Amino acid sequence: MTDAGLTPTQQPPLSPQASLEIDTDPVSTLWDQLFEHQSIRDQFIRAVRRFADGRTVPECYDVLEEQNVPYWLRSRILEVARGNRRDAWRLAADLVPKLGQGHASLEDLFATAQFFTDYLPDDQPSTLAVTINREFEDTPRRKREPICRLLAVLATGFDARIIATGRTQHWLAQHHREDLPGVSEWRETHHPAGDRVDDALEALDPDGRKVELLRQLEDEPAQTLSRHALRAMHDVDRSRISQLLVSEQDSLTELGLVAEFGPADDRTVELLEAGRQLLEQLDTQYGRHQVLSEAVSNTGTSSQQCRGPNNPYASHSRKPPVTA
Repeated sequence: MTDAGLTPTQQPPLSPQASLEIDTDPVSTLWDQLFEHQSIRDQFIRAVRRFADGRTVPECYDVLEEQNVPYWLRSRILEVARGNRRDAWRLAADLVPKLGQGHASLEDLFATAQFFTDYLPDDQPSTLAVTINREFEDTPRRKREPICRLLAVLATGFDARIIATGRTQHWLAQHHREDLPGVSEWRETHHPAGDRVDDALEALDPDGRKVELLRQLEDEPAQTLSRHALRAMHDVDRSRISQLLVSEQDSLTELGLVAEFGPADDRTVELLEAGRQLLEQLDTQYGRHQVLSEAVSNTGTSSQQCRGPNNPYASHSRKPPVTA
């Protein structure tokens, strides 16, 4: 069972109620985008009927006024509550989605959004998949803040999954911690980098191709590379790189060291905080590792034979070094 709220992720959820995309458009576009989904329109109508259930007409008007629902929507809301199908369609498909545009203010939009979420069932919130693209970071703050405010309101009634790269999630935590509830704890709560580093140290060979992939990402200014670029750097079958990244046991994605984003035919790989910390820990041992490498070149002894109890990467259960 899921709870209402904002949850960061890098993978789209299965079967969301609605999928939204945030870039440089204003908040009114996001609101309109939400109501393009018939399932959301249906939920709004059910919320209206749930609101009116057990209330007299005067009581309904009083509550709508207290919640600052726009006055020109109040009578239509009551008509919908009475079962008027024509008004229900017009309210959910035309009037409400256009809030924030024309004569309707942003405050009208936010008040109606709060009214909507207040009367959603709270036993099993529907899931919203909200993709935040990097273009959002370059949008003026005066446009970003209303969008964050709407997300915060929606998160009171929906399970809002925020799909963004690790870098964008970190940026949101830095720049919008006052606008998005719980965002400042995202990286600590949902990205336990220390635990992931410990797991990765156990699972990965420091001489293996997976660590080499991490270092190639680290060398890039944005610490991202396309899958195509990574494949070109390695003389192995193209499917092998995909296995190392996402599909095999202890893949870099499964270990939480990298994330992928972008269209299926042009995926981009991003180094995450746990991946950076792993490389830092490996680098603290690099001098010792370099000595071992030199010993191998001078004596012909394999690096696997050189590993002993004083080597932090030694383990009786280790597999041979990954070479492909």
